[in-house]
Amino acid sequence: MFKRKKRVEDDGALTPADSTKAQKSGKSEKPSSPFLRDQNGEQDDRYMNLAVARHNDRVEKRILYAILAMSVGFNGYYQMTSKFVPFVVAVDKIGYQISVGPADRVNAVDSKRVIREQMIDWVEYSRLIIGDQAAGKRFQRWVYARVQEGSAAKKALDRFYDERKPFQTAADHTVDTHVTLCLPVSDNTFQMEWNETLHAPNGDVIGTERWKGIFTYKIVPLDTAAGIAVNGPGFFITDFSWSKVLG
Repeated sequence: MFKRKKRVEDDGALTPADSTKAQKSGKSEKPSSPFLRDQNGEQDDRYMNLAVARHNDRVEKRILYAILAMSVGFNGYYQMTSKFVPFVVAVDKIGYQISVGPADRVNAVDSKRVIREQMIDWVEYSRLIIGDQAAGKRFQRWVYARVQEGSAAKKALDRFYDERKPFQTAADHTVDTHVTLCLPVSDNTFQMEWNETLHAPNGDVIGTERWKGIFTYKIVPLDTAAGIAVNGPGFFITDFSWSKVLG
């Protein structure tokens, strides 16, 4: 008689009535994701920020390594370069300074003047004989400071002093040398002429001689304090020959 109403089983699906109720209540379902900061849908950038930070760290390290490599390179170059710079100081006969500059960068005029002066002094000092032995040894040291060990000039100079015996000869007579010609015949060779005046121990002139010679030289910039002290210009006689002018 009485009909029983069929009961509708709720299987979890939303019925139209439920949807209507949800819309009326203002609540809606939103998908959930680990890349969203919250349920409102805002994006979470923590992984992107981490990647950017790692990239910036790599760039920073590369720049730091480049600066470090440049610093090491400059420091190594500075340590290997010479700390001594030879300077040429040209003076006149009175002793006043004429010019000064690095030996490898002086202008051509000053360089020629200094080389000519060194050449004249070397000839006059090497053949000088004086009664004061201390002064004579000082002149010999000056002359030997301008010939290199083992060179042809060093061997010829040794033979000359062995034969001339300046300190023994000074007891008999002295020799004063005066250069009259200093002529460059090539880039590294000079033709020289000079007069030698012989004096007795009492000062009387006992004779004069004329000499001539050919001298070659080279400039070697020195990089030690000891070398610069005895030979600032770096002037070295490499070879020479001289002879007495007859007549």
